Order: sequence, then structure tokens, then C-alpha cells
Amino acid sequence: MQVPLSVKQLLESQNVNYNVTELASRKNLTLVASGKSNCLVKSLLVQDSKGRVQVLVPADNILDLDALFRQFGRRFVGVPNSEIRPLIDKMQLTSVPAIPRWQGMPTLVDSSLLKRNRLML
Repeated sequence: MQVPLSVKQLLESQNVNYNVTELASRKNLTLVASGKSNCLVKSLLVQDSKGRVQVLVPADNILDLDALFRQFGRRFVGVPNSEIRPLIDKMQLTSVPAIPRWQGMPTLVDSSLLKRNRLML
């Protein structure tokens, strides 16, 4: 799978070192948020009256909006697909990339991701 040019440019502009690896099997990839193995990451977009925020979480997790309110005092709701699709299409992507600060948005990262050896974006 090739990395879209828009994603390459974003990674390079943030001086992010990366490599593209084809997975021969999924036995080294886990969706379980425990241990130090590889972890697939998903990117979610939420918003409130102050603006949009990107949230990076393990792919098998469900985002707890009430927990975000308790921690940050903000009432987030999901960004409608009708508003996300034009951004994705413009950059020739198939989904919102799990790259911090995509589109310049503030990014919240699930602390469990920081304990992983390798993140699969």
C-alpha cells in the first residue's frame, strides 16, 4: 500500500521518521489494549463549541465522551461523516489518518498507546 502524498508531506513537515511495512500476517498485531505488542491505532474526530479535536485510541476501543468531559470539561460530539468526507476526498485518503495534528487539529492521545513498542497507523 502506498502512502498518499498528502500524508507523506504531513509526516515530513513534522519531521516524523516512518517506514512502510507490508504485513505478511496479523499474528504480530493485536487489537487488545494490553501488553507491549504492536497496536493498531484509529483516529476519531470530535467537536464542541470551541472547535474540532482529533483523538487517537487503540482500534478496538470505544471513545468515552463522558470521560473526556470529566477530564477536559468539554462536551464533545462526533464530527458528522458529511463534514469529514470532503477532507478525506480532497487528500485522496480512505479514512482519517492516525497522525497527530492532522489538519492542524489539537490531538488527544490515549495514554495506553504510549506504552506500546510499535503503533500501526
